[in-house]
Amino acid sequence: MLIARTPPLRLLASISVLFLLVSGGRAQSTGGAAIIIPGIGIGQVRVGEGLDDVHRALGAPKLSDAAIGGRLFEVWRSGPAFEGRRQNGAEQLEIYFRREATDLHVAPTVRQIQVTSPFFRTASGISVRSTFAQVSSEFNIVVDEELTYVLNRGRSEKEIIMFVDRPRGIAFEFRNGAAADPDAGGYCRAIHVFQPNTNPRALRNFEQAAEEE
Repeated sequence: MLIARTPPLRLLASISVLFLLVSGGRAQSTGGAAIIIPGIGIGQVRVGEGLDDVHRALGAPKLSDAAIGGRLFEVWRSGPAFEGRRQNGAEQLEIYFRREATDLHVAPTVRQIQVTSPFFRTASGISVRSTFAQVSSEFNIVVDEELTYVLNRGRSEKEIIMFVDRPRGIAFEFRNGAAADPDAGGYCRAIHVFQPNTNPRALRNFEQAAEEE
């Protein structure tokens, strides 16, 4: 009796384990679409990835702006980038591409990624909804005066402060006052990911660019 019953029990246990593994894999795959990985990428996009590969993964961008020198800025506000979830207002994914060479036949690659949507978060849960205290406890962020100057268009009264953890390849835009009120929410405006130990850019959104023209 015992020998006859053992195989079905083992089979049931094996099926249960297989189900858990498959379910766990799907959960990780779904969560990976929203994960911020410092120095690597955000969601389905990776630093160094080609333009065509990004378009295949995310579809056509909502906005696209080509600049001199092989630079390209593109914005997504819906679609596969957000797993079809609707975003509010200025919540978006912005990617800065640049050609590695002057040859126009060379496709531009991802140099920097910016998000302003809480859909994206690090493995530990850091997002644009995190407080200054939460971010500074996980990352060694310091003020980048040059980027801060650019973001504020040279004004002496600073509205936005750029904090950078250059060795890890991640930066945070905080509204002025975040460090003075570190436990309060609503200060983080954007998160950037770029190649570690390089200098990130101050990416202007399209509304700012229109105002300056």
